[in-house]
Amino acid sequence: MIKRSLTIFVLALFAVTSAFATKFDNMQEGEYYKVFVQGEISEYEEIIEKLDASFNLYNNFFRFHPEAGPANKFIVKIFNTEESFKSYISKYEMNTSSSFLFIQFSNQALNELVGYKTGLVNFDETLLHYSCIQYIRSVIQRPPLWLEKGVAVYFEKSEFDSQRGEYIYKENLAWLQTLKNTINSEKKLIPMPTLLQADNKVVQENSELFYAQSWSLVSFLLNYPSAEYNRVIWNTIGGLEKAGTSDENNMKTVEAFNWINKNKFQSDYFNYINGLRTFPELINDGIEMYRNGKYDEAEGLFVDSLKMKDDNFIPYYYLGLINYNKNDFAMAEFYFNSALQMNGDEGLCYYALAINAYASGNLEDALDYLEITLEKDESFRAKVEKLQKTINTEKTFSTQVEVEATEEAPTTETAPEPEPTDQQDDQVEE
Repeated sequence: MIKRSLTIFVLALFAVTSAFATKFDNMQEGEYYKVFVQGEISEYEEIIEKLDASFNLYNNFFRFHPEAGPANKFIVKIFNTEESFKSYISKYEMNTSSSFLFIQFSNQALNELVGYKTGLVNFDETLLHYSCIQYIRSVIQRPPLWLEKGVAVYFEKSEFDSQRGEYIYKENLAWLQTLKNTINSEKKLIPMPTLLQADNKVVQENSELFYAQSWSLVSFLLNYPSAEYNRVIWNTIGGLEKAGTSDENNMKTVEAFNWINKNKFQSDYFNYINGLRTFPELINDGIEMYRNGKYDEAEGLFVDSLKMKDDNFIPYYYLGLINYNKNDFAMAEFYFNSALQMNGDEGLCYYALAINAYASGNLEDALDYLEITLEKDESFRAKVEKLQKTINTEKTFSTQVEVEATEEAPTTETAPEPEPTDQQDDQVEE
């Protein structure tokens, strides 16, 4: 998950003068965007396609713009260093610890999204998040902050399909653990009236909880199987005024929520959140199912975890174990190799590959994997030497010697089990 500092949106009520001019090396223009770039444009491959696709992603949701698009193309400026980025925004007497900032002028045609890429991880995801802010504010100048940030977080994990030229929605549960930790502790959630009418001061004082609750509220209203709740978010969006003040648009939200039963809403909301599983929860539940021999249930949980986070070795490793126990040795080999590619414990994975190769009758491969296991981790020596002896005996006498189940697979009894939270990012994007 990404850790991003809180962004403060500043309304710049002055004109741009020539003294603010900044040199950009390249400019790309798409259907909805003009992108100014410092540095080589090749560093920003597909940026116009991605931004245009982000417009379509958000416009399909909000329906703010007609098919012809906005009256003026959105402006995006990307700097090659953090220093040049901060120097630029300092001209407007602004400062931020964020990598992007949306600058809003009294003349909407001058609005611009500015940021930098160099050294920035997850640039595409960050750009997608802030392009949502830019899209919303192109129509609603002062939207409710919970809606603006909640929708931006809801969509920011969407993945760009270069062949189709569009973003495919991917569920974002980055804030779920923060929310569950608060619910299960003595800490209090931000009261609903305060959340719905939050200003920048509320956001700054409760930033993590604000983002968690804003995302969860959007997710709940969109996905809970009740037309009553679905209508709340659409009535909120439909009631917003382009030039309305923050207070006026916040009251539109409050009015939309006044139609629902507060006690039932709270019960349904908590049930919805508790029904969502974080990555560590899916991993822990999958391991428990695996240990209890419920391989199909375990497999489903690990597959679901990969949809959420596909760069952690633990799901691949256990999927390898599951397929080994189902005697699908080809799939087991695939998953053990995948675990290695995701920086899994090398001794553990190579020993698993050796056991799998032996079980499938590939004795030479098994011996090779055993040698590599010893090179990677001496703690496996006793097990490696025992299996080497068994294999060499089989090769010599052409006999079939079955290794006991506890010797075959690197399960919790025979191999160190990876810790599910070891490779988890504990911080989330704000």
